[in-house]
Amino acid sequence: MQITSPNNKPAIRWPVDIRHENFDNQEIILFTCPLGLTEKPLGLLSMVAPILAKFDGTNSVQDIANQFATHGATLELVLELVKLLDDHLFLDSPRFRSVFGQDKSDFAQRDSRPASHAGSGYSSNPAQLKTQLEQYFAKITSPLVKESGQLLTLVAPHIDYHRGSQTYAHGYRYLEGESPDIVILKGTSHQYSEDLFHLTLKDFETPFGLLKNARDFTAKLATLYGTERSYRDEYLHKREHSLELQAPFLKYFLPDVRIVPVLVGGFHTYLHNERLPEQHEEYHSFAEALAQVVLEYRTAGSRVMFLAGVDMAHVGRHFGDSFDLTPERMQNIRAKDLEYISCIEQADTSMLWQHVAADMDARRICGFSTLYLMLDVVKRLGISPRSKLWEYRQAVDSKGECGVTFASLGQYEPIN
Repeated sequence: MQITSPNNKPAIRWPVDIRHENFDNQEIILFTCPLGLTEKPLGLLSMVAPILAKFDGTNSVQDIANQFATHGATLELVLELVKLLDDHLFLDSPRFRSVFGQDKSDFAQRDSRPASHAGSGYSSNPAQLKTQLEQYFAKITSPLVKESGQLLTLVAPHIDYHRGSQTYAHGYRYLEGESPDIVILKGTSHQYSEDLFHLTLKDFETPFGLLKNARDFTAKLATLYGTERSYRDEYLHKREHSLELQAPFLKYFLPDVRIVPVLVGGFHTYLHNERLPEQHEEYHSFAEALAQVVLEYRTAGSRVMFLAGVDMAHVGRHFGDSFDLTPERMQNIRAKDLEYISCIEQADTSMLWQHVAADMDARRICGFSTLYLMLDVVKRLGISPRSKLWEYRQAVDSKGECGVTFASLGQYEPIN
């Protein structure tokens, strides 16, 4: 059936990001593609929102036109909307499924993951990127005071460099002088999947060169956890920024380090059914497998470090809240965030769980599951680390009613 047929039942595809924006004093509906299949966003006047709401796969084009005829809608208008959305790959159509399938196939055959955000999120030119990072570090006025012991874990943001550069720099400068052989690079998986953990054997491209995958380690981990579910949604790695935004810093400080990239989904189902992660097979099996392989490599003399690319609170009307982001409100958010950070500093997964479960993650903490996993694996290894908070920061756009918080901190393993 032709996508522009009056009998066709159009459906907006998934995943897609849809939000309301103001442009030239006019409210628009902005479509963007988290898969990167269409790079340019599509803006539509907000007056067509009721029509778009009917694009759910149950209404024919003719039915939609009939429903809105009294409001001036015509069959031609609805068909034009259908064609516009399909041309931009925002409909669940044969055209979209073909492009999506080919993109997944192309990514699966690659040995390396492209630097998807180079040229937009940060410079794709090595010399310019080096200058960019060094400018971030140059703005720090506080002295670098290293703790005793070896850096075991590093927690850094995954917010864009524009808003988070200083917090990235406050954390990553502590990699200077460190020499891990392998970094377990963990971060939030922002796209939905039925699976909780996602591995890849691909190297990570950066403007500074390849970050090599510790494929022997990754393969062992996948075998213990289950190869099929480890790689079933490997495609989610393609454009995920939570790991990619760590890659330039890692390659800058540790050019020869090997990585084990791990994307971690959310704990929302666990929270709602009030069962701890350890009570779920998918979580317990992965945490146990990761601890087992880390222990094996540490016993053989390899130094393994953990790195988590996470943000914290996401608040404001932009995220669905009904309150204004007043200074008082953000002070309250700060107090709650510091309680959350205290749980991490104490390396206490029980406290961390209770803190988030108390209000059912009302602050939409992006990275809770990633940090829980990190603390749990460290505990399973029998390590009692010392923690240090380096910086906490809030990025607040009062006009856009969007507030995001993030921090950088580290954990040190005592040297016996």
